Amino acid sequence: MNITKKKPVLSNLVPVRDICSICNDKKGILSKKYCRDNPKSKDYDNDLFGDTDYMDCWVFIRANETKEEYKARMLKDRGIVIE
Repeated sequence: MNITKKKPVLSNLVPVRDICSICNDKKGILSKKYCRDNPKSKDYDNDLFGDTDYMDCWVFIRANETKEEYKARMLKDRGIVIE
């Protein structure tokens, strides 16, 4: 019996994208748009390890932060916690 191993075909593989741990791939509350690092965004660049992906997410988060969220974050940064 002859047993031969076949090499896997890598051209058919599609990379799996995890849900972003920063923006959770959700639409912005204020902008009603997706983060630039989300495939659903019109500005998505499809660069798997792009230079600005992390910053794009944080800019998105801050741009969609409500006044209440901003105040709570500022107070938390000063050590004041409001429940």
